[in-house]
Amino acid sequence: MSMLITTAASAVIGILAFNGWNASMEDTVLLLREVTIARAQETVNRIIHDCSTGMETVVSSSNVRRMVEAVSEDATKTFLDYPDGLSAIWSAASKQAAFQNLGVATGNDDAHSNYVLAIPNLATVQPVFLIQDGSTGFNTTNKYNLAAKPVIGLSGNGMVNFVPIPAIPDPALHTPPKPIPSYDQSSSTITGLWGAVVSDKYGVSFPLFWLLWKDQPLGVAIPNTAPSGVGIMALSVATIEAFLVTIYISPNAVLSLWEADGTMIAASVSNITLGANGNPLERYSALSCPDYRIHQTAQYLFGNSQSLNVPATFTGSYQGHGSSSGEIYVSTRWMLDSYGLRWLLVMSVPKEDFTGRFIRTRKTVVGAIVGTAVGMTLLSAALAYLLVLPIRRLTAMMVQATNFDFSAVKQGVLTKNGFTEPSEIVRCKQVFHTMLVKFSDAIQNNKALQTGVLNSVHSRSVQANSERSAAGPPHNTHETRARDRDMV
Repeated sequence: MSMLITTAASAVIGILAFNGWNASMEDTVLLLREVTIARAQETVNRIIHDCSTGMETVVSSSNVRRMVEAVSEDATKTFLDYPDGLSAIWSAASKQAAFQNLGVATGNDDAHSNYVLAIPNLATVQPVFLIQDGSTGFNTTNKYNLAAKPVIGLSGNGMVNFVPIPAIPDPALHTPPKPIPSYDQSSSTITGLWGAVVSDKYGVSFPLFWLLWKDQPLGVAIPNTAPSGVGIMALSVATIEAFLVTIYISPNAVLSLWEADGTMIAASVSNITLGANGNPLERYSALSCPDYRIHQTAQYLFGNSQSLNVPATFTGSYQGHGSSSGEIYVSTRWMLDSYGLRWLLVMSVPKEDFTGRFIRTRKTVVGAIVGTAVGMTLLSAALAYLLVLPIRRLTAMMVQATNFDFSAVKQGVLTKNGFTEPSEIVRCKQVFHTMLVKFSDAIQNNKALQTGVLNSVHSRSVQANSERSAAGPPHNTHETRARDRDMV
């Protein structure tokens, strides 16, 4: 009975434990989702922040500002006349892999501006400075030619080292800086300005511009006056995409980065950002992305509207279809900066990827618990039987002894001990065996005593009868009775 109660109690405890397991599993899955997307958000934010602050440091440098102002004011001056300024730009650009290019320009019209761009990080291009100024000569349209000046690197004293060859005119890799975004020309303050995205054979990049006014610190503008120069930086999406690929969530999970209108920026899956409408330089919309997980998630997030009306932090799920059947978990985070950047980080994970392992583990644990419980029950029953059996035998021999059956002593049963018998049972058998032997001896002795007395009485009775027969009939009844009493 106790074994049944114990087994039932174990079952109840197991049921309660697995009910708690279900709740705990949901909490754990939610925590994993939160931790994963928070990690991705933190790293992407850091890449953006490092690029923007690195650019601010460069365009705030006195060497760079002196170079820009000199070239903008004197047509005879070129950027190559200011190695300190070029070295400051190259040093900053080469330290941050997310810089596709970094540099400065004079004025605010790229078609007629002088500019210099450091390009140290493109794997398919030799490190170069792109330069467009008086050092590169004039062409027929009276505009300076563009030239590429190959760079070896920085010398021991931190100065830029050029390859000792003439500048290469009209390099094929050139993509002129995009026009500067509009700004409030009447304002006395200015911030960084994100420009139109660039998609070219080197990937996707987002340009950031800082307008500069002579003798004014960064962020201060002279109202209704054209800037004397501009800082230029292009943030390469390739670095962000390379990071997203390293985040392993599950076999079927995907991380993607969208613009506010849903245009793809980057993803943890290769070759799904560019290629829309057969154009290798045109980016996909998330709604038409060839990856089913992304476009189904976009349909879910857009809903029936034409915009992404999701809060700063969003967690939800939807029922997938086709290749993405089953419940799909979705988590999103807006990526914002003080210059107006607004990207959406999206994580899509099939529920089965998260819960499948938990469920399989739970089944294994259930099987182990059931097997252990059954095994322990059978083992307990076997042990109980082995322990109770000697007691039953001893009880049966006791019952036999009450009927003066001492066969247990004769057969030596009480002196034979099994290896499973507890020492207490063995001791009881020894004591009971001793008791039976003594009791049997006492009975035997008592039988012998009774037999001897009866034989003596019988002999005396026979002798008396013989004497009476020889003496004849009795003459005195009183004497005869007295003699009989004496005989007895």
